[in-house]
Amino acid sequence: MKNIDEIKLRDMGIFDLRNLARDVGVLSPTTQKKEELISKIVQILNGETSPQVPKSRQGRPPKGHENVRVNYKLDIDSLDDEMALFDSYSRGDYRYDEKFDFKNGSGYLKKIKNNYFLFGIGRAFAIKNAILVPFEIVEKYHLKEGDFVKCVYKNSINYNTKIVTKINNLNQLERKVNFEDLNLNFNKSNDKACDFIDNVYLGDRVVLNVSNLINYANFLDSLSSDCEKKGTTLINLCLDSLPELDVNRQDYFCTLMGDNAKVNILTCELAIARVMRMAESGAKVVLCINEIMKIVKYQNFFCNAELNSIKDFTLNTISRLYKLAGIYSNGASVTVIGFLKQGRNIEFNDYIVNELENFGCKFIDKNNM
Repeated sequence: MKNIDEIKLRDMGIFDLRNLARDVGVLSPTTQKKEELISKIVQILNGETSPQVPKSRQGRPPKGHENVRVNYKLDIDSLDDEMALFDSYSRGDYRYDEKFDFKNGSGYLKKIKNNYFLFGIGRAFAIKNAILVPFEIVEKYHLKEGDFVKCVYKNSINYNTKIVTKINNLNQLERKVNFEDLNLNFNKSNDKACDFIDNVYLGDRVVLNVSNLINYANFLDSLSSDCEKKGTTLINLCLDSLPELDVNRQDYFCTLMGDNAKVNILTCELAIARVMRMAESGAKVVLCINEIMKIVKYQNFFCNAELNSIKDFTLNTISRLYKLAGIYSNGASVTVIGFLKQGRNIEFNDYIVNELENFGCKFIDKNNM
């Protein structure tokens, strides 16, 4: 292949080209443009330069090993090899095949880099299962992150890429205002958010102190029943969900045991966006967070923190979740209920509690969980 034909390389799709680049030893082929890849492939194959990556380190882990730990120094925009394929579509390098399967799909809209994707049932654990939404469709229907969209997509047989072709149903309440234009009112509501926890009212910021979460699934069932009776929407954010939890319900944003830090933080981002969309619609929302310390831990991993600097940013995601709570000027309300499980590091737990108190959180002991 030393006299490789550059014309043939230019005729290759970007996905195939990146695979070839990875095979010959080009460093980080998914981050480079087509012309750069062609140039580096030719140089390596002609012996002008040495492979940039040793054979034993080329490529990512084989597909089907999604639970392999990732390098947390990478940014959240590079979740999987499939992202490279989606990027190539957005730049116009994507080559359509003659045959496509047309299927129905649905999911929550999230923007990553310059592309929009639908993540099915709030699950961000596998980017390869996300459906790409062309920008024209986002613009046409005035879509925002957190919108739940039902669609028709086409699936390329060779490339297994899911691309939205039309919208079937937005399945959302009518927006009355942009979230940024809503005023947050901290006046206390007289309406209880749920009946089986004392002193929890609409718009409250609540922390439930627990020793374990063995009965979390039962708690959610009771909370869901309460919300249904009161006409409120339950949004569940559950990291490292347990086997007995039904993770396929709409407005449940869940990850699985072993999902990496990026996936967990991305799932939190989906939940935050969904709460904002519901608030724009004037809805009454109860957001339930299964374990505050898990979000703190994943925020730490995501930022690749050293232990002595963790306090600088560790509450970034938690603060954004709790600061959604309150009564809004359009009649919407957001109630945030989070579980704080007792940890071994008492000093760090005290720091978390102090910060949550600064957010105006109400602490309730519920050790019978």
